[in-house]
Amino acid sequence: MSERFSGQVALVAGGTGGLGRAVSLAFLQEGATVAVTFRKQEEFDALKKAAGANGSRLAGHAADVTDEASMSELVGRILAQHGKLDALVNTVGGYAGGAPLWDLETKVLDQMPYQYGIAIYCSRFCQCVQLRPLCFVILQVQ
Repeated sequence: MSERFSGQVALVAGGTGGLGRAVSLAFLQEGATVAVTFRKQEEFDALKKAAGANGSRLAGHAADVTDEASMSELVGRILAQHGKLDALVNTVGGYAGGAPLWDLETKVLDQMPYQYGIAIYCSRFCQCVQLRPLCFVILQVQ
C-alpha cells in the first residue's frame, strides 16, 4: 500500500454499488478517509466489513444524490467533520455495456444526462463552499 491519498478526504457517490465499492476500497487502501452515499444500509454494512481495518476511515451517508438539499447537507457535514473535501467520484447509475458508445440506441443515451446530472449536483455543492477538489471524476462504466 502506497498511502498516496493519506490525509485526503474523498466522497464517493454511489460508493456501495459494484464500481463504487471498488473505488471506495481503493481509496481506503491508499490511505484516504472516505465518505460514501448509499441507498441500502446492508450494502454499507457489507462495504464496512470488506474494508476491514480501514473501516475506521469510512463513513456512510443515506443521501439522495438527486436532491440538491440532501447533497448540500451532506457536503456541509463532511466539511464540518474534516474541514475539506479533496476528491469527488460519481459512480451512481450504470452503463449499458456490450457495444461502443456510438453504437448505443438513442433510448440508452437519453438516460445518460440523468447520471451526469447527479455528478453536476455533487460538484455544484463543492463549488458553493468554494472547494477546489484534488480531482473530480465521473465514472459510469460498470
